[in-house]
Parts: sequence; C-alpha cells; structure tokens
Amino acid sequence: MAAKRLGSVLTNITGTAGQLLRVKTDESGFEFVTPATIPAYTISNKTVDRALNCTNSNLDELANVVGTLIDDLTAIGAPGSTQQVYQSGTYSNTNSNQGTSYTINHNLGIVPDMIKVYSLDNGQYQEWPSMQIDNGVVYGFKSDGSWTTTSAKVRVYSNSVSGGSPINIIFRVFVIGQVAQVAPFQWSTSEQIYPFERASDGSTLYCKQVDLGVFPNTTTKSVPHGIPNLVLSKVFSFTGFGNSAGAVFSLPEVHPGNVAFTISLRVQAADFLLTTATNYSDTSGFARIIYSK
Repeated sequence: MAAKRLGSVLTNITGTAGQLLRVKTDESGFEFVTPATIPAYTISNKTVDRALNCTNSNLDELANVVGTLIDDLTAIGAPGSTQQVYQSGTYSNTNSNQGTSYTINHNLGIVPDMIKVYSLDNGQYQEWPSMQIDNGVVYGFKSDGSWTTTSAKVRVYSNSVSGGSPINIIFRVFVIGQVAQVAPFQWSTSEQIYPFERASDGSTLYCKQVDLGVFPNTTTKSVPHGIPNLVLSKVFSFTGFGNSAGAVFSLPEVHPGNVAFTISLRVQAADFLLTTATNYSDTSGFARIIYSK
C-alpha cells in the first residue's frame, strides 16, 4: 500500500483521556483506541531487588526481582494500566450530614488521578453526580483537601435534607496509566528505520545522514554514503543542506540570479556527488537519504 504522510490524514479525529493514537490497519488514516489494561498483582514478603545474576540465582532472588519490577511498572503507570481501589460507606441526606467528609485509604503509592462515587440502589450502581428523576434529589461530591500517596478525601452533598434510609455508596480511586513517552525522531549517521512511512510496495524504509564536509571549488566531490548494496531504484528520496556565512540553503541549490552559483547533488550506488560551478570552499553541509532494500 502506498505510503501515507502524517500531515495529510491527521485531521478531524477525537479521543478521550488515556487512549492511544494509531494508524488504521488499512493505512487510511488514524484512530484512537483504548489500550489494554494490566491486571492487578498481589505481592507479599518482597525484598526490593534490582540486580539479577543470570548464571547464579535462586527462586527467591528471581521472585524478588519480578516483584520489584511489577511494583516499578505500577508506580510509573505502565502503558495502559489503570489502578483502582474500592471503599464503601453510607450517607444520609440530612442537614447535619451535608458536606460529610469521607477518607478513602489506598495503597497505590502515588497520588490518585481521579475518584468516582457511586450509590448502590437495588443491587445497581449509579454514578455521581446523579439526579433521581422521580423526586429531583441530586447527589454530588467534591474533593476535600490535598490527596496523598496513601489517602484521599471527598465531601458528599445533596439538595435534599429529608433524611430517610442511608444510601450505600462506593468510592473508586483511580491512578490512570501514563502513556509511554515517544522519543522524537533524530537523524543519525548510522542507518536506522525511517518510522513515518513505508515504500509503495509496503516494505520498510531506512534512512541515514551523511556528512558532506567542505564543499568543492568549481569541481565535483565524491562522498561515500556507506550504504552497502544500495539499489538506486529503491531510493525513496534524498536531499542536502549547505551552511555558509550568513546563509543556510537546501540542495540542490538553484540560484535565482546567477546559474554559476548552482550546486548539484546526486546519489550513486556508493557515494554522493557534489558539484559546484564556483568556489564554495567556505560552505559545508550534509545529505539525508531515505531508501528501501
């Protein structure tokens, strides 16, 4: 399938917090997806251990390393993970109970990102804030003070103070998994995969930056690109840049006022050919090439 450029299709898409952006399987555009969650692990009797001797270890050491790894991933919010703690309570909507503060204890080890409150009625949960359609009673809550790595507080309110049977409520404490940060692409003088596109036949593209050094004086300079067995028909694109005092320009350079200042850049099976029609020895630069195999 033909290569798709990011800028041509990255429009009119929406997602929600915690989702990941990916290319559709047919490469027709982008879509948001909800990442898989990592199940909760119960770990006991663990000793923190981040050193593993692969040729001289016992089961206890291995268990400690695995337990430490799980805790480390949990602490940083492994991609797609959602940690949750449940705690129940009761609430009666009377004058004296308006703004009742509840403390939710947890063992997440980091400050929660979110708390949700639900009421339990006839075996069914209803998320707050909520309004009972038949009588207009509204229930809501807000945070109460700073949340910590071991506890969080909320205050519960209602617009009715008629009392009645206590309401069973559930507190749900969340730590939303942090999406792994993607490092920005960086060109290198070593061959690497070009991650943004594929060739028209679907094959992987590679790329490399080549230092052209000082430009020649009215002659042609050959600079090896170091790509073994480069097939010219599989060159996807190449370009170059020159830098002289007071000017940075792309290659090839076609001077609008004087053809003698034109610079030619060509690629061959083993090298780049840089040709100048005047003295460019005050200029240096580099070339970039994208290709498949």
